Amino acid sequence: MSLSRVCLLVVMLLASGSVLATDADYIEEIGQLFAQGSNDQARIRTLLERIENHTASSAATLALYHQKSFGGAGDMSQVIPLYAQSVALGSRTTAALELAFLHREGELQGSDPSQFANYLFLSAQLGHTSAQRLAAYALAKTDFVAHDDEPSIEQLATPRKMPSTAVSAYGLSDFPYSPRMAVYLLSTQGDHQKDYLALCEQAYFPHLPDQCERGLRTSLVRVKDGEVYNRLGEYYASVARQATSVSPDMRQAEQFYQQAVRRSNPVAVVNLALVAADAGKPPEEWVPTLQKVIDEGVAGSDEQPLVTARQRAIEALIRFYRQHDNNSIAHYYAGLDPTLPESLYQLYLVADEEWRTYEMNQYLAQSAAAGHEEAIYRDAENRRDDKLIATLAVNGYAPAIKSRLESAKWQSNSASVEVWQTDLSCVEDKLRCMTNASEADTVNTMASNVAYLANAGLRFSDRRWVLQGIQHWQTLVNVEGVIATHCGYLGLRATGQGFALSESDKACLLDKEQVKRLSQHGFNQVAAIDDATIALLNNGQVIAWGDPFRGGSLLESLIGYPSYASLSEYRRKHDELQQDVIEIANTHDHFVALKDDGTLWQWGLMQFGISQRWVSSYRNVVGTPFWFCGEGDGITCWQPRHRDNTITLSTDPNARLVPVLGAPGVLLLSNGELVAWIEARGQRSIQHPFERQDTVYNQRQVTDFETIWHKGMKKTVLVVNNGARVWVWFDEETRQFRFSALDDA
Repeated sequence: MSLSRVCLLVVMLLASGSVLATDADYIEEIGQLFAQGSNDQARIRTLLERIENHTASSAATLALYHQKSFGGAGDMSQVIPLYAQSVALGSRTTAALELAFLHREGELQGSDPSQFANYLFLSAQLGHTSAQRLAAYALAKTDFVAHDDEPSIEQLATPRKMPSTAVSAYGLSDFPYSPRMAVYLLSTQGDHQKDYLALCEQAYFPHLPDQCERGLRTSLVRVKDGEVYNRLGEYYASVARQATSVSPDMRQAEQFYQQAVRRSNPVAVVNLALVAADAGKPPEEWVPTLQKVIDEGVAGSDEQPLVTARQRAIEALIRFYRQHDNNSIAHYYAGLDPTLPESLYQLYLVADEEWRTYEMNQYLAQSAAAGHEEAIYRDAENRRDDKLIATLAVNGYAPAIKSRLESAKWQSNSASVEVWQTDLSCVEDKLRCMTNASEADTVNTMASNVAYLANAGLRFSDRRWVLQGIQHWQTLVNVEGVIATHCGYLGLRATGQGFALSESDKACLLDKEQVKRLSQHGFNQVAAIDDATIALLNNGQVIAWGDPFRGGSLLESLIGYPSYASLSEYRRKHDELQQDVIEIANTHDHFVALKDDGTLWQWGLMQFGISQRWVSSYRNVVGTPFWFCGEGDGITCWQPRHRDNTITLSTDPNARLVPVLGAPGVLLLSNGELVAWIEARGQRSIQHPFERQDTVYNQRQVTDFETIWHKGMKKTVLVVNNGARVWVWFDEETRQFRFSALDDA
């Protein structure tokens, strides 16, 4: 361990504060020794050992001194407990990562290799430094594994290809900065075109296609490799089938495939034949090519690409002959490799025709387990698994959509009929769907190149935005609304799906698990600050993303909470925020989550302290720029940085908070009377800032309020005693709340 690292830890120690007077004296002397350039490590260690009430930094520094034997022989039995104490006290730098490495090595008493992934997960949540050190570790160790359920590095890269180790480690992880860090490593390692290829396969292609393309093109400058040419072709041909907004470019794809074919890439040979098939060319122009790959291979090709090419060709011919009612030939090709999903499904169809029930069920289950979409659907139908059928329909599988449509018709649910009919029309004719969207009128322009359309669709530029959670065609219809995040948008479809549209050049992307949850459950509330966003899903879970030091990591928000002593307890408290949450809100730098039992969690900008948790009697919370307000036995507001600084806005137990999106305050509704609280530079004032011509402003006229999607945006609507509904909004110029008819919104 270098002296510079020790200096850094000691500087952090000096900045930590909040210690007893005698401890402060020790810290001051340590600082003076370093300021004088002293190398008296023994004295520094003695001072560290005299500290009675350690801070996170002092505990980590003392652990380091024992670990590296600075200033005398190290006591290795104290290393893990001291690092664990540092983590419990709120360490955001070294301690968690050191614990991960120590547990992975398994050399110390008390080490637990199973904790390696947990501590890596924790350390990677804490910023760029941990990500860089993690990359260095991945380069040095070929047995790195990101999570227990993922393949080890030996399965992905040989020890001789160390950059591939880093790529694989990062590509398989959900760590926020991992893909960018892997690219940086590769750019410094020389000619590693296959590493860019691996990175695209494992990390970039599903979420950052443009960066994948740039990486592949960079590798071509160095080495003209057939596999890279083929991957670029696949990028341009099939990216529309991924969850991205980039449209396919078959002309560009064909050119790259041809370059790869010239370099004897067998997968490109098959891909080029499939391009011809998709273009509607006669079978005699492409079927013989697939048959030749299966029977003879491709001269000069490597073994593994040839295996992949042969499998693709077999599955393509099975589909072709089945569609042309030539099941005997389809069955022949299925027998060439009966382990393929398409082969298993073909064998199921044959067994079904011949009433071989046992084999039929076996092949169907195997094909479904292998991911064959039609087999999954048939298996769900056989088991009457309506939930799975609904999931397939939501994900855009046409037979499942038809099933939901028929069910809606049978139930006489006209709204659902319209939703599923629109989805079915779009999935059956995507070109027409895209044309209709391009010609639709714009209702709201929310940002540069992002607009909400009159036909409940979304139009956005191809290259700037990354789409997560749904396919591109699903943004063109049945979009109920879109709400802003810190660097993008969350959208909600009429089918219940949530999706994210985020800028690709910032740390704005959700991780894979968050995307899955958002797509499955949708959302009902979003709270965003400058660098982070949280969303409340319809199943009561909360997800957070963005800067981990500004509330973008739920786990980070728990670090340092004094009653927790271990990572497992952090994770347990983290899991508490994954259920039963009923409200979320934000100030300009903090978030709050209210659970159904009244428990409140508050977290955010870490420089103002750790997260807080307390039990309240609130049934609702809202946020203003500088205050949170709770609705319970009256209305009480508090400042997140100073929770004891509270004010009471109302003692009426029936008073209700009316959130107005984008307003620097709240409305209070009590016995039909509206009172507004507006902030200016943090100062509060309770007033009636309504113009008299606003017809809604009459005593006891307002009876209720609701928040709805209207023309693609969230709006607060007041209900007056004659049943009319009016839209309330905040006028920045006059600094007043205003009202207008909902249709004028």
